[in-house]
Amino acid sequence: MNRRGQFYLITAMIIVTLIASFVTITNYSKKTPDARIENIGSELKYEAGKVIDFAIANPSEGSIDEKLLDFTKQYSESSEADNFYFIFGDSSSIRVAGLQKRDGILSIQGVTDANPELTLTAGSYNSNLFSPNGNSVNLTISIFDNLKYEFKLTSGQGFYYIVSKEIEEENHVATNSRQ
Repeated sequence: MNRRGQFYLITAMIIVTLIASFVTITNYSKKTPDARIENIGSELKYEAGKVIDFAIANPSEGSIDEKLLDFTKQYSESSEADNFYFIFGDSSSIRVAGLQKRDGILSIQGVTDANPELTLTAGSYNSNLFSPNGNSVNLTISIFDNLKYEFKLTSGQGFYYIVSKEIEEENHVATNSRQ
């Protein structure tokens, strides 16, 4: 009789273990970055490099600033991401541009301009030139709870971006800034 009780006890433990493992597997979730946003960031970096190369090789076609302005406007208007912020230029002059889903203000620190802000109207691409006051520019985005992004400027042409998309009530961000 003793062995029969042990058999039922072991069988019950196996059944409980199986049920617990099924519950654990069905309740497990893993937060992963959205691959689409990461791909947009990689694509932006690659394509902007090609635009800069083209503008350097063909100066009669327009300046680097004009080419990057046209590229970033077209790209942000045709992409599936929600918000785009760009800084391009060098340590003598930078352009801050953006397109976002909601109205907001970009505050720029590290520039000598009297009004270091760029007002963005929902769905409209806006840009402005600024004069840096050193080798570092900070961009504060009002719709991201005033998150700050730092960009290190170089003597050569630089291209920096912040791209975001809201997915299931979470903001997924791709950037090449230092945060």
